[in-house]
Amino acid sequence: MLDALAAPLVEAGHTVTLAAKDLVTVAALPNPRFARVIQAPLYLRRPPRRTATITYGQVIADAGFAEPQAIEALVKAWLVLFDLAKPDMIVAEHAPVSLLAAHIAGIPVVRIGTAFSAPPAIRPMPRLISRTVAPAGPDDDPDREIDAAIEGTLSRFDRPAVGGIAGLLGQSIEFLTSWPELDFAGTRAGRAYYGPLLSFGGTARPAWPTGDGPRTFLYMPFEHPAATALIELLGARGWPAIWHAQGTPPQALPPSIHYSPEPVDIDAILTEAAVLVGRAGHGLSSATLRHGVPSLVFPDTLEAGLVASCLIRAALAVMPRKPSGTAIAEGLDTLTTDPRIAAACAQIRLRYGRYDPVAAAKRMAADILATTRPATIS
Repeated sequence: MLDALAAPLVEAGHTVTLAAKDLVTVAALPNPRFARVIQAPLYLRRPPRRTATITYGQVIADAGFAEPQAIEALVKAWLVLFDLAKPDMIVAEHAPVSLLAAHIAGIPVVRIGTAFSAPPAIRPMPRLISRTVAPAGPDDDPDREIDAAIEGTLSRFDRPAVGGIAGLLGQSIEFLTSWPELDFAGTRAGRAYYGPLLSFGGTARPAWPTGDGPRTFLYMPFEHPAATALIELLGARGWPAIWHAQGTPPQALPPSIHYSPEPVDIDAILTEAAVLVGRAGHGLSSATLRHGVPSLVFPDTLEAGLVASCLIRAALAVMPRKPSGTAIAEGLDTLTTDPRIAAACAQIRLRYGRYDPVAAAKRMAADILATTRPATIS
């Protein structure tokens, strides 16, 4: 994502330094546009066990914010990097400690990311899980811990209070690499949605097996609890399917399912698919919106659960009650026969079918630069 944004920034004459979590992954990029790539400070300890992670504040508390010594050490490391790069502006993608360090250093900063990684600066912060899972008491404040950590750190660096996590986020504008339909917090007034910016890098285009029924694309590991039931159900129905996963299938696949261990050309596959089966990751879900393909979703992370809820609310997905053959069959039948889902998919395809990630990155870069006129960006 940052590489896609770096290209138009460099073309506009700016110097871009990347502080990366994984230097090896950056080194493998085909044409990186960064002047320098340096290691970002990381919190490597195991986070404390939590009964439920209710807000974004608790997400980043588990990344070191809850430990005064840890957050102070990480802030100092970011300040050293700022001294090295001497940025006029910072673009932060899910790097909350860099936001705190930038505020301490007095450097302008903007946030980019999905609705999950770039949440709105409001109080109370949007809940990430249902109240039926973690009910809130009358005096319950899930961000109390993170608010205290932020204010304590600012005090140690002789900086005034900002109002906790919401105040810290409010020091920067968020530029969303998503679409309103995938924003669990609701459409944000005064904020632009630029779409995912990146497309998948796979190139394999396996041929669809012969068979009767809707073409089904599966993007999930064979270790998933629903995998065996999916194999048996699709095989019994004879639906032609392409399944991409790393690792080998746990059993012999029926002739109607083609297994592709190589990363596939997602856009090419979805152009011909009638149904997607996956885990509701943000990137693949964005691709299904572009192509108007309904999804059978099995979310297995907090963010994927939020994306799945958005898709279901927009009549673009179904989530089986459990990973059983009966529940999966009901879900697939609903996806392929419900006129409300068909209409919603057709409408979303008209809205985003011509999405151009390169043009979107250029527009985002121009909008970010409009907030200030930096020469050096980190």
